[in-house]
Amino acid sequence: MKKLVYILPTNLEHVGITTKIRGQIKAFSTAFESRLFYLNYKRQDSSFKKGIATAKFEAKAPFLMLSHDIIYIRYNPKAMITNMTGLFLSLFKAIYFEHNIMLIPELTYKKRKMERRLHLIFLFLFRWFSAKHVALTPEIKQDLMNHGVDGFNILVCQNGYDKPESVTTDIDSVLLKSVALVKENYKKTGIFVGNGYEWHGLEKIFMAFSGKTDVLILVVGNY
Repeated sequence: MKKLVYILPTNLEHVGITTKIRGQIKAFSTAFESRLFYLNYKRQDSSFKKGIATAKFEAKAPFLMLSHDIIYIRYNPKAMITNMTGLFLSLFKAIYFEHNIMLIPELTYKKRKMERRLHLIFLFLFRWFSAKHVALTPEIKQDLMNHGVDGFNILVCQNGYDKPESVTTDIDSVLLKSVALVKENYKKTGIFVGNGYEWHGLEKIFMAFSGKTDVLILVVGNY
C-alpha cells in the first residue's frame, strides 16, 4: 500500500478545520497508509514558542515528503520551505496543494503585505512545476488559472457536509417559530452562514437578490 502524508501548516484548534482534516484522513486511509503532520502549538503560546514550533515543522516536513509516495499539502504561503520542497518533488512524485480561499482579497484586507508578496511568488512558481492543485470552489480554480496555473492540473473538490445529530435542548424554539412565520411570506429561502468577513461577499448576495421579492435570505453569523 502506498504511503500518503498530509502536511498541515497550522494547528488543530479550529473546530471546522479539525473536522474536515479528520474526514479527509479517514477517506485517504481507505486507499493509502495515511499520516497527518501539523503544526503543534496553541494559540495562547508565546511568539517564541510558536516560532520554535514552526521551525521544527519546516525542518521535518521535507523529510516526510521524501519518505512518502503521495504528498497532500494544505497551501499556506508562509510555509516557504514546505512549499518549495513540494514544488521540486513534484518533478518526481505526486504532490497536491489544497487551496481553500482566494488569498489576495483576504491578505489585502488584512494588510498582510509580506504574506501577500509570498503568495504572488508561489502563484508564479506554480505554473512552472508539475504539482496538482485541489481548489475548494470553481472560483478558486479560475483565480489560479488567472495567475497562469494550468487548468488541467486543477481539480475542484468542495467541502463535504457531515450532518450532526439534532440536540433538541440546544434549539431556540422561539427563534424557530419566528423564522417559520417569516418564511410563510416567501416562496424560497436561502441560508448564508459566515463570520462577518468582508471577503465573504454577503453584500454581493444581497445585491444579486435585491429584485427578488419572493426570496428570503437568512443570515447566520457575526453580523
